[in-house]
Amino acid sequence: MITDSVWVEMHRVKGYLRQIELYTDRKRNRNRLINIVIICSSIICALAAFFHEVPYVPWINILAALIVALLTCLKELMPHFIQSERELCELDNIHKFYSSFLDELEHLYLKRFDEKSEINDSNMNDYLYQLKKTEEDRSTKINILCHNFTENEKRIIKEETEMYFKAKYNNEYERTI
Repeated sequence: MITDSVWVEMHRVKGYLRQIELYTDRKRNRNRLINIVIICSSIICALAAFFHEVPYVPWINILAALIVALLTCLKELMPHFIQSERELCELDNIHKFYSSFLDELEHLYLKRFDEKSEINDSNMNDYLYQLKKTEEDRSTKINILCHNFTENEKRIIKEETEMYFKAKYNNEYERTI
């Protein structure tokens, strides 16, 4: 019975890992794109200043300056749209924790098959309890820092988690379904 708890816990942790990966990739790509647009607009402004006598160049300069100003304000005023690198690094640290957490869970799960191991339900339950105590409030931080997931992204996370366990624990996965 406790092995079912470990199995469910492994699924939850693997889902967290994939959620953090998708989220940080999306946010870092968005941050990069906005930085590239700001840099390109700044370069256009600088170049347009040299050609101020050519028709329409002043309008291009004004438009580029407006884009730079808007994106800079957006970057400062909308942290839920553009997440800070500090928060993304915090998510990276949580990801590292859950990677080792998943390794421990998988090791615990596979130990029950080792005949030399003296693992029983009581030992396994105690170990799982001690392991979960190390988790602290990380799952809450994930919920705070990772937001705006589409239904498609949630479906992808679930499918990839299931594929991982089917590939790694084929016989066990088929028995639990």
